[in-house]
Amino acid sequence: MEIILKQDVNKLGYKDEIVKVKDGYANNYLIPQGYAMVATPSNKKILAENLKQRAFKEAKIKQDAEAFAEALKNFACDDDIICRVGADEFILYRKALNDRSEIALVAKDLVRCISSKIRENRQSSMSSVSVGIGIYPQDGNTYEMLFSNADKALYHVKKNGKNGYSFYSDDEQESKGIVTATDIDHIRQMIEGKAGDFSGVFNV
Repeated sequence: MEIILKQDVNKLGYKDEIVKVKDGYANNYLIPQGYAMVATPSNKKILAENLKQRAFKEAKIKQDAEAFAEALKNFACDDDIICRVGADEFILYRKALNDRSEIALVAKDLVRCISSKIRENRQSSMSSVSVGIGIYPQDGNTYEMLFSNADKALYHVKKNGKNGYSFYSDDEQESKGIVTATDIDHIRQMIEGKAGDFSGVFNV
């Protein structure tokens, strides 16, 4: 019989795939355990519509991210390094920034620049800009620590209204890192190849 997988099943298929299995396997295990449902015409129709909506949403996210990246690139200075670490998250490295007031001005300009880009694209799914800031070496003397702390500052902004920026503070932030070891290694190589020293990390 034909079934629609509701989640990944080892050696059988991935979520939302339509697969054929023996009736007993479906009725006695997959369906009762919540791994699948019968691929009726109505369920197939619903699945097709869900996949269509998902594809549209993913295409929109990609389009928004590209526009976001373009605005960030236009904002960046020649010596800055920009890295993408998620669907809609970027890291901006800027050297020779140690004064908090100066860094705050840069962060404000960054929020204003990206927000302006969002307003230009009225069909954009992006609604706000959040910036987390980590400063070397006080917020971390390793790549991993600095990235993690900038990310914590980012989520602190998101939890408190968005459309702003936040410096990392041990007393205020909670651990919520998202940068993987692979991301760290790749970004480290980029930095070491272009700039051996840096001061400010803006996680956007």
